[in-house]
Amino acid sequence: MRVLAILSHVDLPEAHLLAGLQHAGIALLVLCKMESRNLEILREAGVPCKNIHLKGRVDRRSIRTIRAAVKTHAPDIIHTFNKKALINSLLATSGTKIRHITYRGIVGNISAWNPEARLTFFNDRVEHIVCVCDAVRDSLLQLDMPPRKVVRIYKGHDPAWYQAWSRPQLLQTHSIPEDKVIIGTSAQWRPRKGLDVLLLAISRLQHPDIHLLVAGKVEKRTARQIHRNPHLRDCVHLLGNIPDAPARMGACDLFVMPSLRREGFAKSIIETLIQGVPAIISNCGGLPEMVQHEKTGLIVTPGDPADLAQAIHRLTHDAALRQQLGQAARTHICNAFPIEQTIQQHLQLYAKT
Repeated sequence: MRVLAILSHVDLPEAHLLAGLQHAGIALLVLCKMESRNLEILREAGVPCKNIHLKGRVDRRSIRTIRAAVKTHAPDIIHTFNKKALINSLLATSGTKIRHITYRGIVGNISAWNPEARLTFFNDRVEHIVCVCDAVRDSLLQLDMPPRKVVRIYKGHDPAWYQAWSRPQLLQTHSIPEDKVIIGTSAQWRPRKGLDVLLLAISRLQHPDIHLLVAGKVEKRTARQIHRNPHLRDCVHLLGNIPDAPARMGACDLFVMPSLRREGFAKSIIETLIQGVPAIISNCGGLPEMVQHEKTGLIVTPGDPADLAQAIHRLTHDAALRQQLGQAARTHICNAFPIEQTIQQHLQLYAKT
């Protein structure tokens, strides 16, 4: 079977998925940005890659690139990994019968009556939508999407991919004293991510032994507000967009994801759980599909800083519980979300497309 895969930046699970499909006998051609961080994984697996830079929903240059790839590769299936890739691929292959598989990673923000949705996810040429978690799949089914069209396939992981920083390295880099409890969070500062709720919870605790590491883009105005707050300025460390965020989060004592809505299967959580770091997450979207309450972490009410503060207080004062939850989290993620399972489920999906 011949498959044309189209995506932007290749994340780690996607790189290993595509490499695994190539090893399983799928004849792949990948269109992606050549500066993608994980491109070497594809090259080592012998996956041919060509450059594409998806600049917009209708990108003439990308459409020409896709048409050329279709002509040379003659794919049975086109597998797109984001909306821009899907739209441009459907336009590039208009008038053909090439089957499409696409990906959906967030809950909501789609309407069955939206013209763009009718032309993409509801398009008859889109055979299957790979949903990253049950919550995403359920949200599409509520829009009367045909059940045969939507399938849930988790992004698989492997603990061998990650190498956490040592605790001394983390403490020294961020000038944190040895006796502090380090909380990590990794997300772009968007309202739906609930990071404001996390700051309210930290302020409410006024705990001198807590330090919070925030990986991800933070607006200058927000950063100034944090630095002006006497309860936050000395204990909140804004790291910005850093390539080694998983390694730093893996050295934290616990991880918090306080999302409010539309959350799919946040990769930052699974990256830390698989490194043995317990998580506190909100009961939002697909997050509870990763964390088992009181077994591998704690689940709190979305948008409730008091509930979140109580959970943080509990784990910061119980090192034994943190260790117990963290070890259970690593075991659970390794058993429930192996990359081999993801590869096999995609092979099965290709076979019936």
